[in-house]
Amino acid sequence: MHCDLVEPRSLEEAVENLSNYAPDGMPVAGGQSLLVMLRNRMIAPKALVSLEHLEGFREIRSAPDRRLSIGAMVTCSMLMRAREIGDGAPVLAEAAGKVGSTAIRNLGTIGGNISHNELGADLPPALLVLNADAECRSLMGSRRIPLGEFFRDYFTTSLEQGEVLCRVHVPVLPPRAQGLYVKRDHHC
Repeated sequence: MHCDLVEPRSLEEAVENLSNYAPDGMPVAGGQSLLVMLRNRMIAPKALVSLEHLEGFREIRSAPDRRLSIGAMVTCSMLMRAREIGDGAPVLAEAAGKVGSTAIRNLGTIGGNISHNELGADLPPALLVLNADAECRSLMGSRRIPLGEFFRDYFTTSLEQGEVLCRVHVPVLPPRAQGLYVKRDHHC
């Protein structure tokens, strides 16, 4: 089966491309989850719309409302190293450190990690505990979805056809707040 790779230069162009290919277009970030799903024939899109060149998608910013704004293309390695994450949401930095191997952490993104809602993914539990929300965009406009509503079931989210996850917003923890991310080994 043939699959087109579309490389838009703006968010507007990306959502337009996804709309044009609906329902058979999918956004692609780092591709770590998506490639496994393609290889296992769980999905068969006609087009992949790359988020690679979209401005701001690889940024972590502190917002005035005491929230961290994390672009969908921020990798797990970036989450582990970012001072803002370590200071404001250390449990997210810990969870990012548990994701796969170094190679996967260097390529896998927060956007891909939560958009596919894979069984056993590390970032969703940490983000749920932190009361994060997802900022999404389509031709119809933007919306913010609390992650408790965003995740519907394994491999199922509330992302709609033609919609792109742009950013994840995480409240900064109060001073002296502590947390711990523990990943249980299922082989015991």
